Amino acid sequence: MCLSNQEDKDSIEYYQETWTQLAKDPNSWLRKAEALKYAADAVRGSVADLFRGPVYMLLAGLAVETLIKGIIVAKNPKFVEVEKEQLSSGLTTHNLQKLYRTAGLRENNSLNDLLLRLQSYVENFGRYPVTKSRQDMKKMIQTRIAGQTDPDRVDRLWSFLVDRIQPYIETDE
Repeated sequence: MCLSNQEDKDSIEYYQETWTQLAKDPNSWLRKAEALKYAADAVRGSVADLFRGPVYMLLAGLAVETLIKGIIVAKNPKFVEVEKEQLSSGLTTHNLQKLYRTAGLRENNSLNDLLLRLQSYVENFGRYPVTKSRQDMKKMIQTRIAGQTDPDRVDRLWSFLVDRIQPYIETDE
């Protein structure tokens, strides 16, 4: 079935509008982050488990990353480049410490360790049966990232971030 030129134009316009609405809506970022956090909590079980612990941290890291990015977009919608139909390069990183600062969240040195660990699991340790390179393995051992899941701290960070995005969420009330 071929679409007419008008149907094709209407379809393109629909997807452009939908993309822009979703990209700029803090609630869409929150909902995606919640889905990732839900998945992380589902595998949380014994986080000391050599196989499930890294998957928990990968999913928790993605949830935190998505939530921070939602806060950034809520505070500064220019990070959604509507004309280019893409997210700003400032949002296409896994560098959680940088994203945290970009979101304008208060600096917390004790949090930097957790952000670095989550980032490391997202980039490397949670995705593959080995690190991407031998150098990454050395980095993991030197920074003592492996095996440190700390779900209670992840939950506290999660709650803090949810509180930061809530003022930007429109309610139907």
